[in-house]
Amino acid sequence: MPKNTTNQIQNKHLKQKQFLYNLLLAIYLSSLCSAFSQNISLEIITNSKSEDSLISKYFQNIEFDSFNEMTEEINQTKNKLYLEGYLQHKFHNLKKNSKENYSLEFFSEKKTKQITLYIYDTKTLNYLTDLDYKISKNSIKIKPQEIREILPKLTQNAAEIGNPLTTFQLINILASEKGFSAELKVNRKENRNLTKVIIKGYSKFPKSFIKHQAKLKTPALFQKKKILDKTKTLEELDFVSFSKAPELQFKKDSTSLYLYLDKKNTNTLEGFLGFSPNEDESKLRLAGYLNLNLINNFNQGERTNLTYKSNGDNQQILNLNTNLPFLFKSPISLSTGINIFRQDSTFSNASQTLETSLNIAKNTFLSTSLELEQSTTSQNSENTNTKPYKKQIYSGKLSYSKTKNSTLQPQSAYLEFIAGTALRKTQNPNTTNQFIASLNAAYNFRISPNHNLHLNNQTALLKSTNYLDNELFRFGGINNIRGFKENSISANLYTTLQTEYRYSPSSKIYINTIIDAAYYENNLSNQEDILYSFGLGTSLLTKAGILKLNLANGIHNNQKFELSNSILHLTLIANF
Repeated sequence: MPKNTTNQIQNKHLKQKQFLYNLLLAIYLSSLCSAFSQNISLEIITNSKSEDSLISKYFQNIEFDSFNEMTEEINQTKNKLYLEGYLQHKFHNLKKNSKENYSLEFFSEKKTKQITLYIYDTKTLNYLTDLDYKISKNSIKIKPQEIREILPKLTQNAAEIGNPLTTFQLINILASEKGFSAELKVNRKENRNLTKVIIKGYSKFPKSFIKHQAKLKTPALFQKKKILDKTKTLEELDFVSFSKAPELQFKKDSTSLYLYLDKKNTNTLEGFLGFSPNEDESKLRLAGYLNLNLINNFNQGERTNLTYKSNGDNQQILNLNTNLPFLFKSPISLSTGINIFRQDSTFSNASQTLETSLNIAKNTFLSTSLELEQSTTSQNSENTNTKPYKKQIYSGKLSYSKTKNSTLQPQSAYLEFIAGTALRKTQNPNTTNQFIASLNAAYNFRISPNHNLHLNNQTALLKSTNYLDNELFRFGGINNIRGFKENSISANLYTTLQTEYRYSPSSKIYINTIIDAAYYENNLSNQEDILYSFGLGTSLLTKAGILKLNLANGIHNNQKFELSNSILHLTLIANF
């Protein structure tokens, strides 16, 4: 036989042997796995239907992968029965009937409706008294079912009073002729203090916000719930976000709070254009403003605002304001501002403001300010109600602001109330005493996830024995009553109400109605009026920023509706 033919036959036999070996190995492994994967079943032997129902209710499984798993299920069921008041129940006589089958006898005995719980820890007794439990000889009467509810409360209370590692254990459970009794053993550790607050991620986060904004001071008594509630105050800061939830670390001699923060770029540039018909020409009047907000660029939480406005009628406004929070790590914040108002060639007003504020509560500030205002008028002005003057304004302010995590609708509540006195001096040597007050308030009512009602009120009052036209308030336009020209109405008293019903089909858009109203008085011209405006609008979240379109028609009291009086308000807010 040729050599090649012999090799082919040998290779064929080797392949057949290899195939047979692999087949036998697979059969062996399959049988081995089958043997190890056989379940253990447990039969519970009872003596009544009531015991059957208890087993059905509290015994979750009767088949197990191992003997240890079966005993663990028995122990868990025993704990459940104890908490339900079956303090005398018994599982006994566990038998192995075969390799895969066990049996166990169950006796429920009588259900205990009440247990006397003895407590020798004063703090625990005081807390139970606050929960309206009647204490008698260091003990309380309690249903077994209530133990399951009260133990977590005791643990939480211990953490709130500075003992977060306290443990509670039921011991000495005894049965007597009077009933069941047990002792609540309380193992208290020494009071713990919060010793450190550690920032992870945003290492240059201004630490003064932890102490004065969140009111987290170290060392301080450790109270878990209060500490975590205080950290939520930082979530309302617009220049920071949490990358993960705060964590606590307990060591033998210290307790540390870890805050995982990321810096957010929240600088904004807001541009506004208002289109309205020109009364004198067949052209559109163009009004607008630019509003620049620079926030936390130097990692101090500082804010700078620059605003320029033009109403299309030769009226310009320039505002520059800066806020320095928690100056020199103190609870006091400092704000300065410059305001310039110019009405064509008739007059111009310039003022400087210095304000100090104190954070008195969560999101709440109390402020005092001094404002120096000076007005100059044109000698050629035909308006006899304008005169140059100098004014000193002393005022106090209470402000509250709350925000939510929403790009399109970030502000949920805002309140600012200002009241003060002013001393006005003109070329007449007499000094006029004045009273000034204002209220700005806004609230976003959440009706449902897609529906909101937004309300915004602005009110201002100047009370004086006589008035000058160049010191009166100016209002009207996008920020108070839409459908009217920007700052086209002068008054010594006005109040406006903006209302918007907002429908949000998604987080990137909402459509809103516009129903605004205003009332004002001008004692200089003996004029008062009620104003209304109606319209529709929308806000869109685009790649460029937030785009707002609002079309409103303003109406004076007893005036007919004319579509030509409508004003289109176009606003774009860009973050950078």
